[in-house]
Amino acid sequence: MRDQRSWSARTGAAAGLGAVVGAGILGCFLAVATAPRVAGAAATAVDAARWLLAFCALPLVVGLIVGFAPAEHPQVRWASAGSLLIVASWVVATPLFREWIVHVASFRSPTGALLGVLLLTGYLFVGSIVFLVGVQLDELLRKRTDGRARSLLQLVRGA
Repeated sequence: MRDQRSWSARTGAAAGLGAVVGAGILGCFLAVATAPRVAGAAATAVDAARWLLAFCALPLVVGLIVGFAPAEHPQVRWASAGSLLIVASWVVATPLFREWIVHVASFRSPTGALLGVLLLTGYLFVGSIVFLVGVQLDELLRKRTDGRARSLLQLVRGA
């Protein structure tokens, strides 16, 4: 489908989505990476709260992109297989990347710092590929189930 929006509307939507999504992803990252240092049972509660915050905010960011970026607006759903795939892969990849940074990386040498930059770029690249796969999965499932959902709705209504 060809986008019928004007250039200024497309550019405004892209800039607005870029700002909101950047702020959302940065917020998720900061929620996970910067937690206050507490001890005892409060540490477990803070850890659970920061991951829960990030786990709930990321699907909202994905939903904004999927809902407002394309020319054809898909039907709004609370959760989808693609967004679950995106969030699950992020939840697995981020702690693994953090563990590598904390325990393996050595930033004291110039090559260590360069390797850190390269691995961060790779992490972001893999995240964007997973995002594209998740969005494509949603689109394929939506196209596959649209006809069945309409016929079931007509059956329920008695049409």
